[in-house]
Amino acid sequence: QEIKLIVKKDFVGIAATSGGVISISAAYVKQHPDDLGMVIHEMTHAIQAYPKYDPPWLVEGLADYIRYWQYEPGAREFTIDPKKSSYKDAYGVTARFLAWVQAAKDEKFIHKLNAALRAGTYQEEIFQTATGKSLPDLWTEFVAATNIKP
Repeated sequence: QEIKLIVKKDFVGIAATSGGVISISAAYVKQHPDDLGMVIHEMTHAIQAYPKYDPPWLVEGLADYIRYWQYEPGAREFTIDPKKSSYKDAYGVTARFLAWVQAAKDEKFIHKLNAALRAGTYQEEIFQTATGKSLPDLWTEFVAATNIKP
């Protein structure tokens, strides 16, 4: 398969992926010339090839998981405010949560999520099936286990 990277002068935002085409803001690249992780995040979307972008928080969280826990481990910490944060925050917060689930509960969890999303069969119950706990209960345990203070 082919992935095409297009840097656009007039692109609004940072980057976006549609199919095998990644569009990137020229202004962002100029300001952040070393941010290859952003390209990894977008390439993850191209490779995921999910039939639908649903749920968005999980799709983005998985792409950031690949970026921050596989490509750039330890490069960034994501602040979790237990009064405001949620596993549905997407991106880094969700990535940090998914990394914890993978490490603490099921070492194949990311693969299971990816397979379900790719097949278009994702249901929230996958968390219960894989870990024995509901998604909200896992979040509560994650907050407690990572010693996040209110």
